[in-house]
Amino acid sequence: DRLRTRDAEYRAMKGAYERKLDGLVAQLDEARGERDEALRRIHARGSSAGAGAVKARYEDQRRKLEGQIIELRRRVGDSCGKKGGEDMSKALQKTIETLKAEKARMLRQLKKESERNRAVVVANQREIAKLRRREKVACERVRKLEKSHQVQ
Repeated sequence: DRLRTRDAEYRAMKGAYERKLDGLVAQLDEARGERDEALRRIHARGSSAGAGAVKARYEDQRRKLEGQIIELRRRVGDSCGKKGGEDMSKALQKTIETLKAEKARMLRQLKKESERNRAVVVANQREIAKLRRREKVACERVRKLEKSHQVQ
């Protein structure tokens, strides 16, 4: 159950990360396209001062988006550990191994308890059979004594 929960959390976090990363990459591509279009228009007019302003605005926007991408990667890396998915995978594998060992231990314990219970049932059945034999012998003695008492 813990394994499924962790796996679901990991998948949700990974999906959110990928969606955010795709969005930022799309914004970066869109900014590049806008820059290229603006540069084409500026070159068509023949103005170099406007090209520098567009280029500076584009560079600012690019740095901002790349900073967001780096921050997002850092946050995902921090939440998953230094090695990201590998650490989570190792932790999940360790949990699986622990659960398997616990299952094997419980099965052995269950088998031992089953054997003990079977031994107790057998012992009780033997005791019951022994008591029935004694009762039968005692009833026979009582009959013999009653018979001998009637004869006297």
